[in-house]
Order: sequence, then structure tokens, then C-alpha cells
Amino acid sequence: MGALTMAAGRTLWVAPPPGPDGDGSRERPFRSVHRAVAEAKPGDEVVFLGGRYAMDDWVVVTQRGEPGHWLVLKAEKGQAPVFDFSAVRPARQPWTGGFHAKGAAYVRFLGLQVENSHACGFLISDGCEAIDVVDCRVRMTFMPGIGAWNSSRVRIVGNDVSRANDPSMRLWGNPEHECPHEAISVAGIKGFEVAWNRVHDSVKEGIDVKEVSAHGVVHHNLVEDLHRQAYYADAWFGLLEDVEFVSNVGRRCEWGLVISVEGRDSELRNVRVRHNVFHDNRASGIFFGRWGTDGPRSGIRIEANTLARNGRRGHWAGATGNIDLRSPNVRDVVVERNLLVGGSGFQIAAFSADPAELASKSVVVRGNRMDRRMACPLEENPYGPAHVLYGQSPQFGAVEFEDPSRGLWIPKDRGLEFGAVPSRSRTLPPVSPALEGFPEYRPSRKLHPLF
Repeated sequence: MGALTMAAGRTLWVAPPPGPDGDGSRERPFRSVHRAVAEAKPGDEVVFLGGRYAMDDWVVVTQRGEPGHWLVLKAEKGQAPVFDFSAVRPARQPWTGGFHAKGAAYVRFLGLQVENSHACGFLISDGCEAIDVVDCRVRMTFMPGIGAWNSSRVRIVGNDVSRANDPSMRLWGNPEHECPHEAISVAGIKGFEVAWNRVHDSVKEGIDVKEVSAHGVVHHNLVEDLHRQAYYADAWFGLLEDVEFVSNVGRRCEWGLVISVEGRDSELRNVRVRHNVFHDNRASGIFFGRWGTDGPRSGIRIEANTLARNGRRGHWAGATGNIDLRSPNVRDVVVERNLLVGGSGFQIAAFSADPAELASKSVVVRGNRMDRRMACPLEENPYGPAHVLYGQSPQFGAVEFEDPSRGLWIPKDRGLEFGAVPSRSRTLPPVSPALEGFPEYRPSRKLHPLF
């Protein structure tokens, strides 16, 4: 997709205090973030000069632009404006964020840094349309670093999120309760792209597509070093459908990716998981979660992923390994062409090993490559027994990789037609942009050797 033509609007400049408040020109910039945002119109750019902005309130953006007339809030090129919200200390939990797009349309946040928010870092809510969060950095939040709720056409690309859902940011409520939501939360969004983000060193889950989200893709993200799962699809309040996780890396988390239906009267349909690398996670690499209501899931494809060294003995969830199809509340599931090595308790396990029971639910496991056969250990767990599956036409044999210590899970045998990295390729597959009408995005940094 080529770059879009944007209508020429004004440029409003902002610099951090101290200094006299100006008229918004480059020579006499505003010193108030709130004044600059309030005066901006669709088609304008608000450019923040580098430095530290000690914020005294949340920044709420409500302007509604239109195609070709985006409101852009961005960092000056080569500079790093940092917005510190530590002094904004509400008496109770607010539904807001450092920067809050509320009912807005055609708004782009570019290159901004948010720290120390007792709510979200960035929040998109209340029926927004066409919101773009690009190359921003969020560190230390009580709620999500970036959260999007009940809106349409949202893009979250190229961001760095750390220390999200951190209990040290709690100001109210029971300190024994966990912090709300996840590092990047996509909740009830119709049409989305979440890509090229790094999520790390956070207290809960990484990237969660949940509630009644639909028609989106999560690709080329690196999620690492979390207390819980790297990626999550979880239906609440109705139907979650048509979501793809492709060409992502998840490592050193609890689970790699979990597919769940936790909400009452909810359902998940048509979720595709392909060409991802999940390795060195403490629990299973892919898990069909049994949490909440353990509701129905259908139309799930687990294809051409590489899973390595997932699970550990003595885990609180019992036996863990590379792919865990533990929930019986599924229909029309295909697991094929995956490359599975070094699982702790199993390569693939499920709620049953009875071919007739699996066939009754249209669960098909076929054509996967595993480094060895394994006998699943008998470990107490809250989710029922794990039955080892090898499926139809499995292949077995040791696999050598180029350099796992650097994350290069590329088989040395270039003719091996299994796993995330296609034969004769050295990178994860590219993904076409999911959303029309957004400015072209090119990653500004290399997150991982496989990207």
C-alpha cells in the first residue's frame, strides 16, 4: 500500500516547561499539552519537542477527522518527548489513559513516550474509528500499556510496552487483587492490526485479543519475559471471530499462546495460528484454555508453527509441553505441519486419545514433525488428564537448528517442510497490511533475527 495523500493543515509546536507559553509556532511553542490538543483540528499536526513533560491530567482526544484529514500527535523527528503521568493520582480507578482517544476518528499517535500512568498508557474507546498508535513507548502502567475497546479499524504497530499491569502503580482497591487487563488489550475491536510490537517484562499477559473482537491480525510481534501468556484469544460477551496470529515470537513467558472462551454465553470461531515460534515458555507453547466457562471453540487452525522446549516438570498446571488441546469444548480443529522439539511432558496432548471421540468433534492432527516420542508424565493438575497424540502420518527424528541461543529457530536441513520458517527461507513470512486507508508503515528497528 502506498503512502496516502494528506490534506495540508496547521503544525502546532509544543515544548516542555519551563518557558513562556507561546502561540504554537516553532519559534514560540505552546507549553501546555492540553492547550495544543484542544486547539488542534482534523488535518493538523501537533509536534512535541524532546524533553520531559510533567503531566497534571490525562490527555483526552475527541476530534473526529476523516480520510485524508488525520489529526497527528507526534514527536519531532530525532527527539524523545516523555510524558510522565506520575502526578495524576485519581481517588478511584479511572477508565482513561495518559493519551485517551475517546469517540475520536482518524487520529494518529506517533513516537510518543508515556510513563507512570495509574490508568492505561494509551486508551482507545467509545466508538473510535481509524486510530493509529505507532512507534510509541509505554513504561509502567497500572492498566494496559495500550488498550482498545469497542471501536473499529485500530492499528497498533511498532510500539514498546514494558512494566504493564504493575501492582506498584495501584492507588486504590484491594492490593491482593490483580491489575486490570493486559499489556496490549484488543477488546471488542472490529478490524485491527497489531504488529511489530515488543512487549516485555510485564506482570500479566502480553497481547490479548478478546471479548467480541473480529477481523484482525496479530503479526511480527516479540513478546518475552512475562508472568503469564505471551498471546491470548479469549471470547467474552458474545462471539470472537476471524483472527489470525502469524509470524510472532513468544518466549520465556508462562504459556506461549492460549485460546479460551471464558465469558458466559460466548463463543470463538475461525482463529488461525501459523508460522509462529513459541519457545522456552514455562507452561505449554499452545494451550486450549479451560478457564472461566470453558465455552465452545471452532474453526481453529494450528499450522506450520515451531514449538521448542516448552513446559516444565512439576508445573502447577500439571503436565505441560508444546501443544495442549486440553479443552473438550471444540469442533473443527486442524493441527498440521508443526515442528515440535523438546517438549517437557509431551509434544501434542489432548482431552482424549480415542480416535472416535476426536473424529466426532472433527479434531484432526496430521503431518507434524517431532524430535522424539514421549510418555506423558502423570502429574496432578486442575484440567484433567493429558492424552498424548501423534496423529496421522507423524514424522520423528532429531532436528538441528542454526542458532537457538540467538532465537534462530531455522532448521539446518533446508528441505524440512515443517515449522514456522518456510523451506529455503531465513525469516518468518511477511503479512499484507490488514487495514486499508492507513499510512504505510515500515518497521524502524529490527526486533528479532527472524523478522
